[in-house]
Amino acid sequence: MEKTFAQRLYSVIVNNPYSEYFHFGQEDNEYFCSCERCQEAMEEWGMNNQGLQINWANGVVEYTEALRLANEETKDRNIQYMIYAYGGTMDAPTVKQADGTFKPKSDKVIPHEKLYIWFTPISTDFSKSLTHSNNLTVYEALQGYGVLCKGRILVYIYDINFYNYLVNFNNFSTVKGMYEEYKK
Repeated sequence: MEKTFAQRLYSVIVNNPYSEYFHFGQEDNEYFCSCERCQEAMEEWGMNNQGLQINWANGVVEYTEALRLANEETKDRNIQYMIYAYGGTMDAPTVKQADGTFKPKSDKVIPHEKLYIWFTPISTDFSKSLTHSNNLTVYEALQGYGVLCKGRILVYIYDINFYNYLVNFNNFSTVKGMYEEYKK
């Protein structure tokens, strides 16, 4: 599956000669296979969907890079690959230590050096700071990704009030601090 996907992804790269970033992976999905075989495989990644997705994406990137580097037309292009941290893959495949730091669940969940995480924290309470207890799971996920791929996190802030569309979304006092935290 990785090789087939990589071949198709490489075709997209060839047909888009001015593009640098290529996104692939899960999107609006929080439902993953729960068959016995998949659950056994998930144990290697600490029962984390994102760990499994990173491992798969790493294989795709390796195969795609081999194709890209073997071709004179594409070998000098600066290509970056992205997968979401979103919905069912929001949690970083890391473990929080007693001292508050994070470490990868295993070597299998460390993203390839050309793989970026597109951090998409849709569940953020934008009326509170990113470090507020309401946003603790989002903040800890961000810290976990910082350990996995520092400098390779893209943030897509869903600054939307999904629950009260007609109510003013008062986040003027919090968004600056969020940007500062994301920059760190």
